[in-house]
This record gives sequence, C-alpha cells and structure tokens, in this order.
Amino acid sequence: MLRYTLQIVLLILVTAYAVRRGGKPERNAAFILVGLPLADLLYHTLSGDQGSYHAVDLVHAAIDLAALAAIVWLALRADRFWTLWLGALQLIAVLAHLIRLLEVGMHPVAYAIFIRGPFWGQMILVALGTWLHARRKRQAAERNILPGS
Repeated sequence: MLRYTLQIVLLILVTAYAVRRGGKPERNAAFILVGLPLADLLYHTLSGDQGSYHAVDLVHAAIDLAALAAIVWLALRADRFWTLWLGALQLIAVLAHLIRLLEVGMHPVAYAIFIRGPFWGQMILVALGTWLHARRKRQAAERNILPGS
C-alpha cells in the first residue's frame, strides 16, 4: 500500500508540474498516465477482483494497450524526443502481457515488475520533459530580453 500511495502522490506532483510548466505534449502525457491508475481503480471497483499476477488479466492488457496507442499518437505529433522513450516503456508493459499470455514460464513477480515498473520511469520522463520544456521557454525568453538580440 505504501508503494501505491507513493506512486499516486508522485503522479499528482508530476501532473501538477506538467500542467503548470509543460507544453501540450507534457500535459497530454501526464493525463495519459493519470488515466492508467484511474482505469485500474474503476476496473477493480466494478469487478470486485483484486487481481493476480499468476495469469494474464485481459482488462489490464487492454488498458495498457490503449495507453500505448495514446502515447504513440502523442509521440507522432509532438516534437519531443522523450515521448518515444515513454512509448518504449509502455511497450514493455504490453509485451509482458503477451509473454504471460503465451505462457513462457514467467514468474508472477517478474510479470508484476514488467507491468508495474515502467510506470515509475514514465513519471520521471514526463517530469524531465516538463523541465526541459520550461528551460527551453526560459532560455528563449532570455534571448528576446537581452539588448541587441
């Protein structure tokens, strides 16, 4: 429960930072990430299922696949390199579902790490992307203010 609480607090902070300092790609990426735990919460609330890592949960796979589609759409339209990394991390989660579905003998702990772990990296990437955008805007403003620019 502590990991989940920490994850949600960090997600709120990253989203607030992206909304305040980021451009449209940073905000959209943050909102995509917010959608993941919200969809997960909605699914578990409606189904009453607490989830297991012993088999593929097709609803979780569909949620992750939808997030991948949204991130790919974002990456194709944004002029940000980090959106490609965001998509790569989401692809890891989607491929973990596929590998588990093929019954390759993946341990439940490994499956859990592969579908949950990338989210931490994605939050870091959105924060980094927001910082880079804010820095770029600040530098552009400084160049326009300097005499003789």
